[in-house]
Amino acid sequence: MPDDISEEKKPVENDTQKLSSLKQNLQQIVDSTPNASVKESAQPKENTSSTGTDMAEKTKSESVPPQEPSPELTEVLMPTSQSPAQTANSGFSPTSLGPIKGGFGKKIGIILAALLLVIIVLFAISKIKTSRGGLVGKKGEITWWGLQDEASVVQPLIDEYEKDNPKIHITYIKQSNQDYRVRLSNSLASGKGPDIFEIHNSWPAMFSAELEAMPGSVMSAEDYSKTYYPVIANDMTTPGGIVGIPLEFDALTLYVNQSIFASAAKTTPKLWDDVIDLATSLTQRDPQGNIIQSGAALGITENIDYWPEIVALMTLQNGASLAVPNTPEGVQALTVYTQFDSPLQVWSGILPPSTIAFAQGKVAMYFGPTRKAPEIAKTNPSLRFRTITLPQLIKNKPEEPDSSYATYWVQSVWNRSVNKDEAWEFLKFISSKDSLEKLQDARVAVSGVGMPYPRIDMNLLQVNDPILGSVIALAPQAKSGYLYDMTYDGVDGINTQVDNLFAEAIKLRGSQPALDETAKGLSKVYASFGAPLK
Repeated sequence: MPDDISEEKKPVENDTQKLSSLKQNLQQIVDSTPNASVKESAQPKENTSSTGTDMAEKTKSESVPPQEPSPELTEVLMPTSQSPAQTANSGFSPTSLGPIKGGFGKKIGIILAALLLVIIVLFAISKIKTSRGGLVGKKGEITWWGLQDEASVVQPLIDEYEKDNPKIHITYIKQSNQDYRVRLSNSLASGKGPDIFEIHNSWPAMFSAELEAMPGSVMSAEDYSKTYYPVIANDMTTPGGIVGIPLEFDALTLYVNQSIFASAAKTTPKLWDDVIDLATSLTQRDPQGNIIQSGAALGITENIDYWPEIVALMTLQNGASLAVPNTPEGVQALTVYTQFDSPLQVWSGILPPSTIAFAQGKVAMYFGPTRKAPEIAKTNPSLRFRTITLPQLIKNKPEEPDSSYATYWVQSVWNRSVNKDEAWEFLKFISSKDSLEKLQDARVAVSGVGMPYPRIDMNLLQVNDPILGSVIALAPQAKSGYLYDMTYDGVDGINTQVDNLFAEAIKLRGSQPALDETAKGLSKVYASFGAPLK
């Protein structure tokens, strides 16, 4: 399916105007033919104007069968001396033009002209249906927009599937991160969207009008909740059904520079109190007071990657709601976060972005998802690092579970695709245990590091992995929201809008008045997208 979204959408003519014009043309041809006679109907004509509801009903079919012309054409082409019932049953026939006197050539000319006009009408109606929301695409031709994986990772599985399903052809197109959500939205709105596309776990509300629910034949809701981690089942279950299948899982985790910890003879943190102590003791400054080694990338928003996920984690761990954060618990969470900037001063706005600074060996502790590990390793192959489970708060009860904050991507199907059933069948295949293991091998071959598996029954395969194990350990307790960094959702996306509201509160040190304003803004953003509170 074409992915060019730059072409302007052309206005679609009103259906009634098109049909009325064609009807008049046909009548003129018949009237202008010598000895041709078309009688006026003695029956009262029905109102031929099409309302919006009529068009919505018409667009349910892919095309209009030639043997069943529209009522407007029937009125012109059928003998009006017939009753409505007779007309409906008579079908389209050249003799419907009435008795023609004259040469055989004239009769053939009229018949051919009428047939030509009917073909034009049917073609026009077909185009109108497509532009008004009918199924689009070519049967068996599936286009897949991906964001995370290179084509070389998924192509072997595509080839395997096509070999077993020769009537299906799948084209994978790796998309650029830049303005991805906007380009995807425009592509779908123009009627040129991909059959399968990748969305962030926080996006179902933004794409609710475009997402096809997964058929029960692919997986039942009960089996889905048993197969995937609870946060995935919760995120992907909408009032209309389940709208995404993950080929990965990920969440915020804590990276540590093993060399810095070893040289300082420090142990890695388990609690946030430990993070505060270590961040202070591991920060080093030059004689002018400039930070040359940061204990932790925390405290501000300007050059800290994934600060939204960090703030969300701290807020949720402290018992506050991300939708209504203006509570004592919410204020406390943001206050603690901003203290890493002042008075602790363990980070500086003049340092490189936190991911780069960590890769350069200038940061002892860095928060980010596991998908950043290949980038870090590529930037500095000699860097000794690993991830550890996220720090937690001191618990009132020992049985209280630890928690993490999930950020992952899923594969969804366009509800206007003519191949939507075939697309779901392919996703069923590529999300199986066997396929995920093959995907993992391909990812490791490309980047040196794989991704956490999204399936509960594959948990034990990665729990001891030095990079992925920390995310897998907390996956069953992971939570989610809309506060996310690097989702490429554009200036008007839900993530960007929510991030901006929290960023303003952080600038004001997470004060109660600041969070009161944040809560008001969040209510409006959530309502604008019809997003469930979480």
